[in-house]
Amino acid sequence: MKTSNHARIALAALFLIAIAAFFYFDGAKYLTLDALKAQRLVMAGWVAQHFALALLAFVGVYVAVTAISLPGAAVLTLAGGALFGLLWGGIAVSFASSIGATLAFLASRFLLRDAIRAKFAARLKGIEEGVKKDGAIYLLSLRLVPLVPFFVV
Repeated sequence: MKTSNHARIALAALFLIAIAAFFYFDGAKYLTLDALKAQRLVMAGWVAQHFALALLAFVGVYVAVTAISLPGAAVLTLAGGALFGLLWGGIAVSFASSIGATLAFLASRFLLRDAIRAKFAARLKGIEEGVKKDGAIYLLSLRLVPLVPFFVV
């Protein structure tokens, strides 16, 4: 086995463990509007006392949720604005979503590229040609379509 195969197995295991932990500990119940409303005052108090640490923790959670493509990014976006205000919340969400999307892209490319290419070579031909011709615009257009998840792009 090559080193890259060991790295792929380790990364896949890390993703699977994170996803399993999320569902085992019922993480989805914390990423709902009802949970946000119920805990808003507690979280707002913590943010007021530990702003930098709260912002860093929020960015870390947001990056993890988007990198692993877990449900809840929309609620986290609202939470960012509610807890940190428009300016800091907007900055945190922008950076965290971009970092998370980049990590999701890199992980899916590293883990799934060869298998996807082997299975869907004919269907991917048009996409690959579009990327070669208009790379950045093509990917940006795909990314702006909300139906296309980070890891697919």
